[in-house]
Amino acid sequence: MQHNIPKPVLKNNAPIPTTTDQVEPPPRKLLDRVSDAVRVKHYSYQAEKSYVQWVRRFILFHNIATSK
Repeated sequence: MQHNIPKPVLKNNAPIPTTTDQVEPPPRKLLDRVSDAVRVKHYSYQAEKSYVQWVRRFILFHNIATSK
């Protein structure tokens, strides 16, 4: 005999993820990915900041829209 137990629901009627549900984290932002790539290469903190700022200025100068 099975009992139909309802799943718990959040306020916005979205089901609460359980351990069997796979929840993927949102994709990382571009500047965070640039920072991670520089860290993997063991560059200095100042170099990391410089690379991130260069990419930021490049994007702003060329009016590049974010894409997925």
